[in-house]
Amino acid sequence: MVLGNRNMSNQLFKLISRKFSSKCLTRTQMSPAVLNAQYAVRGAIVIRAGEIQNDLKNQSGSYPFKSVIMCNIGNPQELGQKPLTFHRQVLSSVLSPELMQYCAKDVQQRAQRILSDTASHSGIYRQIWTVPLQCRKF
Repeated sequence: MVLGNRNMSNQLFKLISRKFSSKCLTRTQMSPAVLNAQYAVRGAIVIRAGEIQNDLKNQSGSYPFKSVIMCNIGNPQELGQKPLTFHRQVLSSVLSPELMQYCAKDVQQRAQRILSDTASHSGIYRQIWTVPLQCRKF
């Protein structure tokens, strides 16, 4: 936001700072369990799973299974689920219609239908009544 008067800008900043400073969460207010939490993408379980995968690959270990499925990062494709390509491409085409030309025909048709039924462009200022229309249609 650009304000014409620097003094006004400073006053606005001070006002906002005062209003929200009491609502800021500080480290002293947080539970030690939260502060000490770790994102375990590369934690001990994942490291051990990697070791077991190497053992299976090199046939140097004895396990009652033949493969390891890594489920630590919430990757449904690891479990055989197909990617949500269609829905991602439709959303991309609605948000950036210039990308539509690079998508399959069914994606283009769906995106065109959504765009033609939408009262205004997609985004925060679109009329909210179009959303139930899309839900009923698709």
